[in-house]
Amino acid sequence: MRKTTNRSVACGSLVVVVGAFVLLAGPAVANATGHAQPTRTAVGLIRPGTGYRSPHGSTRVRTVQHLLRRAGEHPGPVDGRFGPLTEAAVERFQAREGLAVDGVVGEATRAGLERSAVPASERSRPHASPARAVKSSPELVPPRAGRGFPAWLIGVAAGAGLLLAVALGLAARAGRRTRDGPLVEAPPFQVRIHGRNGRGVMTAAELLSVAALVEGRPALAFPSLRSGATRREAVALCRIGGGSIRPHEPINHPDGLIVEDANLLHLDARLKRLGPDGYLLINSTKRIEELELGLLAAGLQRARCLTLPATELACDDLGLPRSDTALVGGFVALSGVVSLASVTSSIRERFRGSTGDANIAAAQAGFEYVVRELSELASPREEVAAQKRPA
Repeated sequence: MRKTTNRSVACGSLVVVVGAFVLLAGPAVANATGHAQPTRTAVGLIRPGTGYRSPHGSTRVRTVQHLLRRAGEHPGPVDGRFGPLTEAAVERFQAREGLAVDGVVGEATRAGLERSAVPASERSRPHASPARAVKSSPELVPPRAGRGFPAWLIGVAAGAGLLLAVALGLAARAGRRTRDGPLVEAPPFQVRIHGRNGRGVMTAAELLSVAALVEGRPALAFPSLRSGATRREAVALCRIGGGSIRPHEPINHPDGLIVEDANLLHLDARLKRLGPDGYLLINSTKRIEELELGLLAAGLQRARCLTLPATELACDDLGLPRSDTALVGGFVALSGVVSLASVTSSIRERFRGSTGDANIAAAQAGFEYVVRELSELASPREEVAAQKRPA
């Protein structure tokens, strides 16, 4: 009770201070005779990776993504994160405009994006000179005394309005917490992806995160700052959902685990931290019983622990031993964390033309394979249940 009272007093004091500041600043602003000249701040370089340290991304990156879309490029979702899709779009724009192709947004690239975002009719329209513009504008007549509202009264009204709005917001929030109790955020769905190829595991994590963004859910994909137990192992992390996403926070107890190479199961002890309700998908032609996982699979539900010949499926559809898209399709069928349609949209954002069609086919093949496996696992249970029913 004392904590609640102290918090209310602190909030009330803050509101009073803000209101008093506005009330005192209103007359001073109103009585100012000059106008501040607008200054143009220098925009620094925007490099790949910008925005990943903020839960909501970077405003500068989001502006660049909007400009790229207006310029006819496809930077992926406008999420404020300078990822591979945005970098590729910047490089395509730089090559198209004859700029240095480095994937970094500097002053020249930013100016080109702003020019491309302006319609051609407005770019070709001659601009009036400052002298001509001043001549054509009507003269400014100073207001007569005694007309209109006094400037100090406008400042007082604005301060009172702000004070009332803040007080009502705090009261409504306090009332909601009193009735419903403390607000509890739903935990995010966390996935670890282990493999030999760093680009492959990162591609899988980004496809999952973009698929969640397509569905309107917050998501983030990022590489592990401390990769696997050996230098030849790469780890990518993905978080989906939850009230707030903290970038680069380690995922020690994931909800899902994707392994691109079955030999890694015996190299990293962190693979054994998958919870009993977790999902495990391994790229292997062997069945799960043949891998001799021991304690790793002993505590898992059998219907959430499968193998998938992703490399073979990818060779059939892509002609390359790349298992990332097939594993993403299979994991979606196993966990249901996102839909296959969202994964298809995510692949379309990353791959174009025939390459995108082949990757979509690999993801669909992995999805259908896992669906068949789950159906076969469910059939024996249905037969046993039917035998136990009385005749």
